[in-house]
Amino acid sequence: MHYGLRHNFFWILVNRAGTLLAGLLAAALLNRALGASGRGFLAEMQTWIGLFSVLLGISLDTAIYHYANRERYPIGDGVRFGTTLVLSLVAGVAASAGMAMFIWLRPEQVSEQADAHAALMGILLILSMMASNVMVFAQAAGLSKASAFGGLSNGLVYLLLIGHFFLADRIDLGIALGAASAAQGTAFAVTAALCFRSIEGPIEFDFGAAKGMLFAGLKQHVATISTFVYTKINQLIVYKYAGASEAGLYAAALNLAFATQIVFGSFQSALYTRVANAGDDYDITIRSLRLIFYGGLLFVGVAMLFAGPIMMLYGGADFTHSVNLFRVLVLAFWLLSLSSLVSPLYVKAGAFWFASWSAVVLGSISIAFNFVFVPQFKASGAAAATVVTTASGFAMCLGFLYYLSKKSPLTIFKPDFSADLFLLRSPLQKILEKK
Repeated sequence: MHYGLRHNFFWILVNRAGTLLAGLLAAALLNRALGASGRGFLAEMQTWIGLFSVLLGISLDTAIYHYANRERYPIGDGVRFGTTLVLSLVAGVAASAGMAMFIWLRPEQVSEQADAHAALMGILLILSMMASNVMVFAQAAGLSKASAFGGLSNGLVYLLLIGHFFLADRIDLGIALGAASAAQGTAFAVTAALCFRSIEGPIEFDFGAAKGMLFAGLKQHVATISTFVYTKINQLIVYKYAGASEAGLYAAALNLAFATQIVFGSFQSALYTRVANAGDDYDITIRSLRLIFYGGLLFVGVAMLFAGPIMMLYGGADFTHSVNLFRVLVLAFWLLSLSSLVSPLYVKAGAFWFASWSAVVLGSISIAFNFVFVPQFKASGAAAATVVTTASGFAMCLGFLYYLSKKSPLTIFKPDFSADLFLLRSPLQKILEKK
């Protein structure tokens, strides 16, 4: 098992870079085939899938990372893996059933397209939760290669299927959902198989571990739901008040802005394993924040400057009105990336109260600003509300760091990278130094 930050960061970055490239290419084809309105309907369905996976997913991903601390939980990886598989399946089926019941009882709350594709949505929800949790397990257990190959297989299958149906001029919403389901199923199968090969000892379900993971996830669950509210639920608000076309424009900008944070998100995922098994958790968090603050600021500036050509490649002429939305949202996701770097620290400490309290506050801020801005400014209002919310979240995280350490977290703004860059120094450089 490997727990080095560089090792895990490298493989998580390979995973996400490959998945991102395939996903962006597939999305570019979908945008051109479906148009703004069709993209809006697809975004609505994806948001319902995401909402129910969050509501009934009991924050298993956080619980998996929390249970990666071997000193605190001295159980075998086989038990962790077996328990993760069972809980993921149960949660996925429950979430799918909950979504189906909602669509059946409240059909006026969803589009006709979502109602017609409810079965495919349910299948995609289950497979997505299974794939996501098993890849989180692989990362937390130091099996980053397994997670990387699973993610790469996901992106490759999705791109091949979307590309095939695009060339055949047969892409519709059902094809898009079916291709995503096949890709998620492949990712789960590949990652699970590689984990089976790497884990020593019996793979089994343990009721005690399951109970502990459920309780750990539930402590984080309010925060997970609230985070989804202030980053994704505005997609439904835009659809409701501005229609499918405006929702499609916003969805394209939102997804592309999220994709630009691949390096920062990969670094955060690697940081979970590093923080969970080290004593310098606070120092490494501060150093990581400093690196991402300045590196991200430079990146955001470049992304804003070239927003026009980037969006043209991604969406085509139908999505030119998404350019300014992308500029605003790339800033919001950079702020969100900074806040997420604090997550490994409080997950390790079990300080879920902070995540729950802050996320509820941020969720309330987001909903309030969206309902004020969206009816008047449509998608631009949703983008502005997202920036306000993520900036507030970053300020709260800095306050939490001060509460934990009684040291000023404002040192992250001091541009001194001599110690920070040591975190990312390559193994090759070490070998050369020895010589």
